[in-house]
Amino acid sequence: MTRAAVLALAAFVALFWAVRVVPGDDIYLANGDLFGYFYPAYEGAYARLGAGTLPLWNPYQLCGLPWLATLQTGLFYPPHLVYLLLPVHTGMAISSIGHLLFIALATALFARRVGLGLAPAVLAALLFACRGHMVYLLYWPAAIESAAWLPLGAFATVDLARGRPRRGALLLAMSAGASLLAGYPQNTLYLLYAWATLFLVLLAAERPGLAPALGRTVAFGAALALGALLAGAQLAPTMELTADSVRATRALPLRQIFPMGGGIIGNVAWDFLTHLSLARHPLAFGVPALLLLPLALARGPQRLVALWAAGFGATALLFALGPLTPVFQLLLHLPGLAWFRIPTRALFVVDFCYALLAAAGLEAALGEVGSRRRVFGATALACAMLALVVAGKATPNAGVGAVVIVAATLGLVALRAAGTAVRGVAALVLVAVVAVDLAAAPRRRLRFPFGRDAATMIHDRRALYDELRARLGHDRVWLFTGLPPVDLSPKLPTLFGVRSFDDYEPLVTRRHGEYMTYLWDGATEPSRPPYMFAGYLNTLDPPRGRPDPAERRRLVDLAAVRLIVLPPHVASRPDVVRFVAKAALVPRDPIGDLVAFENPSRVPRAYVTYRVLPAPDTSALLEAVSRPDFDPLAASYAEDPPLLPAANAPARGAAADIALDEERAVEVDAALNAPGLVVLADTFYPGWQATVDGAPARIVAVNHLFRGVAAPAGRHRVRFEYHPASVRRGLAASAAGLVLLVGLAVSGRRRRVPPPPR
Repeated sequence: MTRAAVLALAAFVALFWAVRVVPGDDIYLANGDLFGYFYPAYEGAYARLGAGTLPLWNPYQLCGLPWLATLQTGLFYPPHLVYLLLPVHTGMAISSIGHLLFIALATALFARRVGLGLAPAVLAALLFACRGHMVYLLYWPAAIESAAWLPLGAFATVDLARGRPRRGALLLAMSAGASLLAGYPQNTLYLLYAWATLFLVLLAAERPGLAPALGRTVAFGAALALGALLAGAQLAPTMELTADSVRATRALPLRQIFPMGGGIIGNVAWDFLTHLSLARHPLAFGVPALLLLPLALARGPQRLVALWAAGFGATALLFALGPLTPVFQLLLHLPGLAWFRIPTRALFVVDFCYALLAAAGLEAALGEVGSRRRVFGATALACAMLALVVAGKATPNAGVGAVVIVAATLGLVALRAAGTAVRGVAALVLVAVVAVDLAAAPRRRLRFPFGRDAATMIHDRRALYDELRARLGHDRVWLFTGLPPVDLSPKLPTLFGVRSFDDYEPLVTRRHGEYMTYLWDGATEPSRPPYMFAGYLNTLDPPRGRPDPAERRRLVDLAAVRLIVLPPHVASRPDVVRFVAKAALVPRDPIGDLVAFENPSRVPRAYVTYRVLPAPDTSALLEAVSRPDFDPLAASYAEDPPLLPAANAPARGAAADIALDEERAVEVDAALNAPGLVVLADTFYPGWQATVDGAPARIVAVNHLFRGVAAPAGRHRVRFEYHPASVRRGLAASAAGLVLLVGLAVSGRRRRVPPPPR
């Protein structure tokens, strides 16, 4: 591409999005994650990283979570360096627009690599970067960051298929590794399928012979493996968590794949196709580009990539539509596709294929391809049909839509009727019409947290959390807000260092999911949407036919929850009033503008018990420990119990003192009258190590969620410290991958150095 074309494209994309990421008016479910998840998660994590501490364990949510393993903060994603240099709201704006610019330039680069001209390449870049579901992905930074590497990886795939293994392997490894590090593996999986199918199509067209084909295939697989190795620092701890989490790598049932309304009634892809796809909507395809599609498969150098785009794009669209077609059930048998929820997230791949098809159509219109009369007739017929269809869809700005249709149709007629010199001008005019159509589309008025007011909104709550921390001591708070407002996001306890009972986190341990779901539903499997525990409870009403959650309030006590804090409108709800009464919560002075109750039945966060029973199966165990009369200081359940009760053991244990309470280390001073179990009501998880007076000790799971260590009679200092082997393995893998990547780059550079003159 010429420098002028690159600058013009970059300027348009930057201006297009700059006026669209100015703070809007609304915050609700569609953009709530930006404010309620990503903003506080980024600020909490990168503040610690900036202070020289790698965030490994988060003790402030759900009795403790493996921080790095929860994935979506993307701590090792290279572009996130911006969060160490700038305020979070500024960094989010720069990162978002920067990734959109990267998407545009990489798409144009790929289009040129597969033989498309300058105008078609610019058209493809505009369509992929400025329309469709990129608008949607902007509200989930990890999603757009992982998807952004699709066109560069496709460029690398062309190199590998056509026999340029070094550059291709280098770029593909970088693309795969960066997409994985961004922290949205569902999108990375779609990228892998796109690259693999494109590679196979191009390789089949090349017909290089068996040995070269095998070598290129090995190079393609090795590049992807190198990408996974580069992402090892993130993948290793995440895989450890995923192996025993609510989001384990297994096929999900259909109701979890489509958690909101089902695969038919709640199908976002179907709604998009039937109501939003043509024009006058931020997600729409746009009429001018649609007019080019009939030409996309005409003969010419662009036909091969157009065939791939048509086939893969149609398959991705059928997958996004879910059970509306029988194809969906067949596709679920492919590796990984049944692991993730909401297949409509694959629509960004449809966008990429659509952009390539429109560009291929423009390339065909520019060239002397086949019979001019036949191509011209197909174009005119498509224009007439689309004009009729779109006439009723181009609302609310039907006038602009009609002008765009007429201009695009005349542009195509000019392309087919004019000479070669005039076609170049007509092509640029058509690209300009597409740009006008994009700019004229309505804007989504959802707010972005890219202004200083977002930081103010959240940090205005600091005084509330400071007071909570002072009142709690070493115990926890349950900030129950129903559907939480932004300024009371479940992620804020992490930001302000307050230990909380719940969270908003899509990747939590199996133990958390079962424990909290049993409190909510009275069973270990969720019975209501989203059919998978997401970190917090939004109602205290029971499912139909199930006992009230107030009957299982002992699970709250066991987690050392001292305070339950609620907004006034939530505190007056019938389900909350009922829970407060049955749990005999004691009203306390308000905390800021929130209603506060103290829980007099809470169990100490650290205590000694002398009677340890073998834990039954999960359902029976949770049923036993959720009974109101369960007393863990008299008897607790442990998996693989480390001791038998001594004959002279007291009937009941006592609270222990927490002497040190840090993020990755907790020390407990315990006085035992007989051999017993020192229990800490923090999450049982791999990577925690324990010592008793400096001697190594084995940690066991106690009462399903918590951890305990056997200790002899006497006064002892029990230390719990987090040293995850998965992080060490992951960092070593990333270091090895980086060495290999640099070696690949350097060796390729050396091979290109010309020999000295004789």
